[in-house]
Amino acid sequence: MLGGIAIFAGCTAVITWFGPHDWRLVGLVAGGAVLFVTGLIDDFRRLRPHTKLIAQIAAACVLVSCGVQIGSPWLAAVAIPLSILWVVGITNAFNLLDNMDGLSAGTACIAAAFLFAFTISVGSLDVGVLCLALGGAALGFLIYNFNPARIFMGDSGSMYLGFTLSGITLMGTHEMASDIFFVLLVPAAMMGLPIMDTTLVTIMRTLEGRPLSQGGRDHLSHRLVAVGLSERQSVLVLYVMAASFGSLGLVARTMGVWLSLLLAGVYFIIAILFGAFLAQIRMYNPVQFAEQSARLTNRPVVNGMIMFKRELGEAALDAVLVCVAYLGAFVLHYGFPNPAAPGPDPYREIPAMLSASLALVLLVKMSLLLAFQAYRGMWRYLGLPDLVTLAKATLLASAILVIGLPIVVRGAIIPRSVLVIDFLLFTFLLLGSRVLFAALNDVNARLQSRWQPRLLIVGAGDLGELVLRTVLRARPAAYHAIGFLDPDPATRNRTVHSVRVLGTTDDLVSVVGQRDVDLVVLALAPIYAELAERLTERCKVLGVPALAAATFVQMHFAGIPVLPAQPEPLGLADPGGTQSV
Repeated sequence: MLGGIAIFAGCTAVITWFGPHDWRLVGLVAGGAVLFVTGLIDDFRRLRPHTKLIAQIAAACVLVSCGVQIGSPWLAAVAIPLSILWVVGITNAFNLLDNMDGLSAGTACIAAAFLFAFTISVGSLDVGVLCLALGGAALGFLIYNFNPARIFMGDSGSMYLGFTLSGITLMGTHEMASDIFFVLLVPAAMMGLPIMDTTLVTIMRTLEGRPLSQGGRDHLSHRLVAVGLSERQSVLVLYVMAASFGSLGLVARTMGVWLSLLLAGVYFIIAILFGAFLAQIRMYNPVQFAEQSARLTNRPVVNGMIMFKRELGEAALDAVLVCVAYLGAFVLHYGFPNPAAPGPDPYREIPAMLSASLALVLLVKMSLLLAFQAYRGMWRYLGLPDLVTLAKATLLASAILVIGLPIVVRGAIIPRSVLVIDFLLFTFLLLGSRVLFAALNDVNARLQSRWQPRLLIVGAGDLGELVLRTVLRARPAAYHAIGFLDPDPATRNRTVHSVRVLGTTDDLVSVVGQRDVDLVVLALAPIYAELAERLTERCKVLGVPALAAATFVQMHFAGIPVLPAQPEPLGLADPGGTQSV
């Protein structure tokens, strides 16, 4: 647990020798030393959460008092509180992120690399040296901390990394202090992964009535493992996410405000959908889940508000989709600007048109989505009728806007082509968000079912499809459907919900032996009653249980086990341990 000593010593030595010799460096080194010592004490003797919080605030105050703060004149009145909140938040975010081998150090290394590229692009060479120092220390430690880890950084390392990165980020964006948009976007993008992880943990623990300071296996990395990835795969996925967020902060300066805002909106939508998908992953075993449900039952206000909060979240996401689609329509209408081309900025009219019409666009589209009961359905059970209803709502909204905008908005002329592009973009984003969420749920079910008893369905008709759909949508997964058998030879190699028909009923013996089938479900039409009896007798000879579809579905929904319980795979069981908070 003493890897933080190496990170602190290596990074501090380099930034002290090569860094900018001014008061900013004094604040960075002094504040980092305060949190390193605090974390080191916590690694040996557990400190109370409020003690660490006070130390983090004190270190942030040292940093801010030495001139490292948000420098935009637009935020002068709240610059110091926002700077302290930023430093404390990112420090805790990296502390929370230190929950799996190589995750915190790798994320710090990626963030430092993108910060270095950004600071070089704005000409801050002295801040770039700080990025290299921190990134080098994190990379050197990562060699020994990547899965399987041989050493851990502890709180001394994670809090030091978070604090130093938050400070360097503020120093790196100081050159853009005149533009509030980039002052806010660049730091948030560079630290996107820690912010996302902290936000998800905070929301879920608040809803579940768990203390925020209590450790647990409910972070992004743990939820990815619960989906079916290995620990190493989960960390690599989060590395890609960290690099994606960092790339947004890096290219924002060259893209300009409007393109950067559009790209940030797209990133935000993807992050919300991915976070919402992972948030529904059950991180408790059945006993713990029942206890958690009982606690929520005893809190009627929280329990009653969860569904309302889900609907409110869906509406908030749709409001973001409206804004992103409308802005994207303007960008596509006017084309991507060429800074080297002579002439006026093609985007110069966008602010006036947005301010004159965006509120009305939001009002019309959100009202029609509500009128068409878009928030009554459950996304995981999305069907074609739901998509048709959403498409009708977007079509009617665009028709109303085409007619109403020229009448209501007199101060700016909105091109009709913008409204047509907006209709196409919004429809694509609205339907795509639902389809993507449902697809992620389907992928999750298939991944989790890999460790469950192997199920063979006899009958690839409507009844067999119903059995398969029951298995695929079960939460948690209880069976893994390995394929179908069907009396009709013409169905061979066809698929139902991506599950293949392996052969005819004559292939039962060979398929059961080759595929290690644990259970056979007979989903045959009544005209095949004699065939079903013969197959049942054959399964008895093979030693494989065989159930009629109706019996299987009834037992499945009643929670009655057909086969002996299977051990949970690594990562799906809740070990009950705690990680660093």
